Amino acid sequence: MKGSEVGPTASPIVTRRKGKEVMVESDTLKKKKLQEQIDTQVARELEEQQEKESMRMNEQIARDAEVIRIHAEEELQGMIDSLDKTNETIAKYLQEYQDFASELKRIELISDLVKYQYNHSKVYKFQSQQRRPMTKKQKREYY
Repeated sequence: MKGSEVGPTASPIVTRRKGKEVMVESDTLKKKKLQEQIDTQVARELEEQQEKESMRMNEQIARDAEVIRIHAEEELQGMIDSLDKTNETIAKYLQEYQDFASELKRIELISDLVKYQYNHSKVYKFQSQQRRPMTKKQKREYY
C-alpha cells in the first residue's frame, strides 16, 4: 500500500441508488453491533443474577445469624437457669449449715450447762458433807 491509500475501516459504506446517497452497513459492522448488544445484555443479566445471588446470600446470612442468636440466647438462658439452681442449692446448704451451727452451739451450751450443774452438785454435796460427818456408806458412794 502507498501512503495515500487507506485500509479498511469500520465506517459504514456509502452507496448510490437513484441519485441518492444511502448509507449501507457492512455485514461485519452489523455483526459487531449485534455482538455488542448481546454482550451488553449478557453483562446486564449477569450483573442482575449476581445481585440476586448476593441478596439471597445476604438473606441467608441474616437468617443464619438470627438462628445463631436465638441458640445463643437459649444457651445463655440455660446457663442462667443452671446458675440460679446452683445458687438456690448453695443457699439451701448454707441455711442448713447455719442451722446446724446454731444447733451445735445450742448443744454445746446445754452440755456446758449440764457439766456446770454436775460440778455444782458435787461442790454442793461436798460442802454439805463438810458440815456434818459422812457415814461409811456416803464415803463409799462419794469416792
